[in-house]
Amino acid sequence: MSFLSNVKFQYNKKILQDLFTSNKHKELLEHLLTLNQKNKDIFFSLSKEFVAQSILLSDMEISSSKIIWFNSYLDQDLDYLSNFIKYYMSNKYQKDINIPKYENLLVNTIEDFLDEKNINFNDLVSYSYLYQWLMLKNSNSPFLFIRNNFPFFSTENNLNFSNSKLSRAYIFLIDHPYEIYANLKNRYKNDAEVTRNVFLNLDNRSNYSQISNSNFEINVKGWHINTESWTDINVINSLRGQILLKKHLCNNPYDSLSSIIFHLIQSGVEIEMDYNLIQSFVENNLIHQSSNSEQLSSKEKKFLQPYVEKYIDEHNL
Repeated sequence: MSFLSNVKFQYNKKILQDLFTSNKHKELLEHLLTLNQKNKDIFFSLSKEFVAQSILLSDMEISSSKIIWFNSYLDQDLDYLSNFIKYYMSNKYQKDINIPKYENLLVNTIEDFLDEKNINFNDLVSYSYLYQWLMLKNSNSPFLFIRNNFPFFSTENNLNFSNSKLSRAYIFLIDHPYEIYANLKNRYKNDAEVTRNVFLNLDNRSNYSQISNSNFEINVKGWHINTESWTDINVINSLRGQILLKKHLCNNPYDSLSSIIFHLIQSGVEIEMDYNLIQSFVENNLIHQSSNSEQLSSKEKKFLQPYVEKYIDEHNL
């Protein structure tokens, strides 16, 4: 950092520190946004220092826009829900919306701020509030739909995956773990050892994905951890969550999709219920429950049972 840049950095840091100490969090965030127009490097460095705690401590709404999460363990399971929302918004409000994956939207949002094009899992945990705040600031819609496969997390500093000031609601789509395991096994050419490591992530190993020009560390944890995190009653209450079983979606898509729209309305999303539109989508978009788990051996199911039995019973999977 040059001498002049350092002077500007310290000057703006002092302003932000005074605003933070005075609990003027809205003014602090507004000041940061003016910095973004003048010096992106200073903006991003200071945002990493102040945004999360300002959002956490603010007693007012920090954005008129909110995120609506579509969560599942496998991203492919979200295709039907995503297509439904796109269809509903397009036909009801003539709005063509995109529902990006979280990691893709994240990279697109912050890539210009990065010197080294690497985003590790620690960054994702430490700066999730900052990243989501920036996503909302870049959105022109009152709600931002995002597909997500990461688990909900909490830190010692009381910083979570998301916050009610950033998120309006979420849907967690949960499939039977044996079906997911069987799908993964097919993907990995019947290699049981690789499939177990992916499904349970017992070695806590990350995957690395090239997104745009950045290397993104992806650690979705095991199915059991992911499921426990999003079905936790405190998370459900704080982020207005709805648990949706894939078997119910497949067996009765009309009722399931209607319940999603109703849940969004109850959560404060300004949309109207249109049963005819839901019926039209269901009639033109079939969904089937896979039955790949029949190919699993009793030995495989016995190995998985200690990790998944609790959730099978709790959610009547």
